[in-house]
Amino acid sequence: MKETVDTFENFSLDDEERYRAFRREMAIMDRKAEMKDAYEEGMEQGIEQGKQELVLNMLRTGISIEEIASMTNIPADLIGEWGNRRSQ
Repeated sequence: MKETVDTFENFSLDDEERYRAFRREMAIMDRKAEMKDAYEEGMEQGIEQGKQELVLNMLRTGISIEEIASMTNIPADLIGEWGNRRSQ
């Protein structure tokens, strides 16, 4: 942020133009932050979905909930919940 302010202070713009340029730069920075947050959230959701698919496949092959919990470090009650949702 300080870098943005310093950059705009060096421009030979009147106050109103400098303010508009500053606001544009801030909007760009905000958008980048939003995109980063959305990316990270999407990655977390994808990882969670992958874990669920792995657990469901393990359940289908007959591996017990306790064994899956031991192998994946996922709580047995959560594995049971995912398995119950699958069968509904």
